Amino acid sequence: MFNPTTPINGVFPDLSFEAYALADGLNNTKMKAAQRSLWRFKTIVDNPDRGMKETQALLAGRQFHTLLLEPELFYKTNILLDSAQKEELMKMEVERVKQVNAERPPSRQLKIPTSFSRAHKSYKDWRQGFDQGVEEIDADWFLQMSGMCESIREYTEVWELICGSDTEVTVFGAYSGGQNDQPWAMQLKARLDLLKNENDSVIDLKTTFNAAVEPFSAHIQKYGYHKQLAFYVDVCRLAGLDKRRAGILAVEKEWPYECALHWIPDEWLELGRREYRCDLFNIANAYQHDDWPRIGVAEIMPPAWVEQLLNNI
Repeated sequence: MFNPTTPINGVFPDLSFEAYALADGLNNTKMKAAQRSLWRFKTIVDNPDRGMKETQALLAGRQFHTLLLEPELFYKTNILLDSAQKEELMKMEVERVKQVNAERPPSRQLKIPTSFSRAHKSYKDWRQGFDQGVEEIDADWFLQMSGMCESIREYTEVWELICGSDTEVTVFGAYSGGQNDQPWAMQLKARLDLLKNENDSVIDLKTTFNAAVEPFSAHIQKYGYHKQLAFYVDVCRLAGLDKRRAGILAVEKEWPYECALHWIPDEWLELGRREYRCDLFNIANAYQHDDWPRIGVAEIMPPAWVEQLLNNI
C-alpha cells in the first residue's frame, strides 16, 4: 500500500497497527532510537517486522482509548475473564475430567484440577465461542480502566474536548529540508491516541501516578513529551489538518483517578520542534553519506558530588 519512494500526506483512521508498523516513515519512536545511536536507528529501520507486534503497554493503551471513546466497539472486541468466570470454568473442567476418568482404568486416569488454567479444555472451548480477534481482558485492568474513564467523563470541561474523537488514527506527512544544493525529503508518520477533526488541537492521553501541574511538568521534559507533541502537530499539518496547539490529558492510575488537561505552551512546542528537526537532519545526513556510527568509545566522567566526597574523606 505504501511506497517508500512516494511521499504520502493523509489521514488513515482505520489502518491496523501492523500496517502502520510496516509502513514507510519516521515516527517518534524511531527518532528516539536515533538519539541513542544512528546504528541502532538503522538496525531498527532495516528490520520492520521486529516492531510489528504491539507491546503490552501499547495494547493496554489501545484498550483504554477504545473503552473511553468507543465503548460499544470495546465490548464487541473484548471479553472479561473475572474470578467468577474462572471459577465456573474450573468447575466445568473438574466435571469433564471426572467423566473422562469414569471410562478409564485407574492407571490412565487424569489428575483432577485444583485451580484454573488456560491449558484446560473447558477454557479453550469457552474461548473458541468468540469471534476471531476478540481479546481477553483481565478483570483488575478492566476495573482500573473503568475508573479512569469515569473520572474523565465526569470532568465536563475536558470531556467536551475529546468526546467524539477517533482512536488510534494514523497520519502521514512528507517533510522537506536541507539547503538548495543538498535538499532532502523524509516521510513522517504518527499514530495518535485520539483525533477530533473539529478541534484545532492534538491531545495525547497519558497515565500517571500524579497528574498535578508541578510533578507532571517534570515528566514532560524527562520523557520528551514536548518533542512528541510538536512532531504530532506538524505531521497533522503536513497531512492537511488545521492543528495549532497540543495538550496532554493525564489521568492517574490509582483511585480516585484524578485527571487533568495540560496545554503545552508554544515556546515548549517550538523547542520540541527544533529538537526533532535536528534528529531529522542527522538521519538525512547519515543516509546521504551511508554512515551509521555506534555509541562512541568514551570515558564516563563522575558527577561533581564524587569529587566533593573524595575531598572530605
